[in-house]
Amino acid sequence: LDEEKLSSPAEITRDELKIDGADFKDKEGRLVFLRGINLGGSSKMPVGWTTYDGPEQLTLPPAQLSFVGRPFDLREAETHLKRLRAAGFTFLRLIVTWEAIEPSEPGVYCEEYIAFIVGVVRAAGALGLSVLVDPHQDVWSRYTGGSG
Repeated sequence: LDEEKLSSPAEITRDELKIDGADFKDKEGRLVFLRGINLGGSSKMPVGWTTYDGPEQLTLPPAQLSFVGRPFDLREAETHLKRLRAAGFTFLRLIVTWEAIEPSEPGVYCEEYIAFIVGVVRAAGALGLSVLVDPHQDVWSRYTGGSG
């Protein structure tokens, strides 16, 4: 895939996008279609685990698990995001699980994971991709199913 030969529409910035009933409109009042995709296939499980890994994953303490690197390593973000942009996408729904944000107890946040998510959002923005960070309700944690 030669990303240099492909193009997609310019990014619509937040201050240019207005909600009109069930529609998004630009500052000129034109209907806007977000060309989006879910970004998060593996984000519902800690790094190194899948939804098929059995119950032993549930016995590991949060300190032994990390979601940093889900859905991809930040060092690979530009490559993945450029492919999505070249395919015409302008909008990403970034899936996060609450367990990754608050892994051990209420009010104790994983600063490393939050910084990672900020890095993904910034990398996407640098390539003209808008992002909705979605703390996905069906995956509060691995203990409640985690498979979405």
